[in-house]
Amino acid sequence: MLSHLSIHHRDIYLQVQPKLQKSRPKYSSTPKRPRLLDENRNETEECKNEVDVQINAAGPSFTPKDTDAPTSNDRGNSSTQASSSSSSSQSSHGKFLLHLRNSEKMKHFLRQLMLFIVRGMHCLSLVDNLFFITFVRYLDPRITLPCRSSITHKHLPEMYNEAVNKLKEELALIRWVALTTDGWTCRNNHHYITVTVYFINSEMKMISRVLTTEHMEESCTSENLANKLKEIADTWNIFNEVVAVVTDNAFNVVGAIKILASLPNCAGWRHVHCFAHTLSLIVKGAIEKTPEFSAILLRARAIVTFSHQSHKATAKLASLCKDRTIKVLAQDVATRWSSSLIMIWSLIDLKEFVQDALRSPVIDRRDLDLDDFE
Repeated sequence: MLSHLSIHHRDIYLQVQPKLQKSRPKYSSTPKRPRLLDENRNETEECKNEVDVQINAAGPSFTPKDTDAPTSNDRGNSSTQASSSSSSSQSSHGKFLLHLRNSEKMKHFLRQLMLFIVRGMHCLSLVDNLFFITFVRYLDPRITLPCRSSITHKHLPEMYNEAVNKLKEELALIRWVALTTDGWTCRNNHHYITVTVYFINSEMKMISRVLTTEHMEESCTSENLANKLKEIADTWNIFNEVVAVVTDNAFNVVGAIKILASLPNCAGWRHVHCFAHTLSLIVKGAIEKTPEFSAILLRARAIVTFSHQSHKATAKLASLCKDRTIKVLAQDVATRWSSSLIMIWSLIDLKEFVQDALRSPVIDRRDLDLDDFE
């Protein structure tokens, strides 16, 4: 509790600290284990203690004040206090006042911090990381980092609402838009749907924005998907502006678009099959109808799978091709025909090294040999 106050609520901590110091019993502290990069000293603790000493130098009756925004009295007496403030700043070396939370300095800092977390997709617990706190205090000890709870329940929703309002204003100026949508199931068996909007702005630039990623609690039938897509389109006020929807060839998604296109006064919502997905189905069907090439893929997949699962095979192959840029075989994905092509290319490129590794006494897997691979 005290650690949380000292990091994220310095003003409250400095008010209760003197009372706690009087009533707190003294315990014998054991030295902390030095970290590898601390050069035989705990740099983090040293920085924290240094900052605490400088802040506490303001005295127990310290009250935060925004030094970047002087009051009217300060401005009126600036001429008479110029020399005295200069001498006092020199005599009180190390003293400083924390930035107020509603000051312009802290507002700009919090915005840049949120952009750093959101765009970099960092964990919200970053603000509770001792080393990140130390880094920020080195830059400016007057900054008080917000806690994770404040970011979760205040700053993040505020930034989200700002982004939503800006996107709605942007979409209000657009006459036609196109959508793409897809769904997937995560590891804990929860199904999600994502909808992305595409449009050309006034500067003739193609813009794409992710509208939403939502949890589908209902079963993914065509009727439920149609209701969900209509709900999302109505939320963003673009239902009548949708001219086309690009999806894969799943029957439930195709049925959902047909339901929306058949609604009264609906002139858009034309379904467009994803070209990449359709091409993948064509290549997959061609491979299944070609037994010779299917056998080649099975053999290549067996070699690559073995090299990835066997630690000895991986180490042997890496030692044989240590002077090559590519040292591992590419594993294909059954639903991506291009990955199968990349797997074949990697096998051809490392053919001699793969043969030597399979024939070595350590591996001895001649049943996977590539003599007739041509």
